[in-house]
Amino acid sequence: MKALHSSIDKNGRLLIPHQIRNTMKLKAGDSFIINKVNNELHLVTLHKAVKEAQALFK
Repeated sequence: MKALHSSIDKNGRLLIPHQIRNTMKLKAGDSFIINKVNNELHLVTLHKAVKEAQALFK
């Protein structure tokens, strides 16, 4: 997928473009873990983060 443009509104909200939301099956209310890594933001769905954590204990 090509890079897409987004911006932060005056309330601090970041819009995730619909192409990404559709591809990743994201919906309103989904939760994310946000990490700052080397001056970049990395977003991981809470669902994926939990699955990865559970895999560490199997």
